[in-house]
Amino acid sequence: MGVKCDARDGPNERNLALQGRSPLPSDPKRSASVCRLGAMAVARTHAEATAVVLSGSFNPRIFEPHWFGAEGLVPEQEASAAEVQLIDQDFCHVNFGWVDLIITQDRLQAETTGETVNDSQLRDLLIGIFRLLPHIPVKAGSIHHRWQIGIDDEEAWHAAGDALAPKELWSDVLTKPGMFDFAMQGLRSDDLAGSIKVRIQPSQAIRPGIFINVNNEFALAETKQEDRAIAELIETLWPDAARQATEIKDKLMSQLVH
Repeated sequence: MGVKCDARDGPNERNLALQGRSPLPSDPKRSASVCRLGAMAVARTHAEATAVVLSGSFNPRIFEPHWFGAEGLVPEQEASAAEVQLIDQDFCHVNFGWVDLIITQDRLQAETTGETVNDSQLRDLLIGIFRLLPHIPVKAGSIHHRWQIGIDDEEAWHAAGDALAPKELWSDVLTKPGMFDFAMQGLRSDDLAGSIKVRIQPSQAIRPGIFINVNNEFALAETKQEDRAIAELIETLWPDAARQATEIKDKLMSQLVH
């Protein structure tokens, strides 16, 4: 792919997960998903994450760790050990070790952290929050699934970038062109407004490697915001979003790296 980049993605061009973190080790004892693609290249999933971003109207001050513990959203011990960056009327940033929460007056962002993704735990946390606070108006949201995938063959890595963004178009425009950022979008298959967006970049965590983000983006019409409680909507969308994201990732990898 040639060029190492800042792996940013999602609303406001901010990567919601797996950016700016410590380089991922290549220890063969690490638990990782390995897929042999073709006769030569091997793709290994070194890290994955799930993130949810919701746009609406929030009161950041509510989301103190003790509130999560008192309401049974996280264990009391976990609430007591939470790392608080800042909580005031405009901004809240709390980390429970397995999930990072950032809330402003118009946005809630929840992102899994660590080496092991716990999809269901994140889902249950969000559903719990919005069942306790059902009147929070949510206008739109996105469910992100993303992967850092190492490629054991650098030629295959470059070939993947060339397949997405052929260099012939750029050879007379740039010196040593390389794919920096690639994105596509498609329509949703349900009755919600929004789209399915896929972003591929050279991994910033492992080289040679690929960063893939699949964003299941949805919007709610004002007339449907009260009819479709966000807790139930998250519960409904969650399994299909995870399945579709994995299928997209697997199909892309089988075609890009061989």
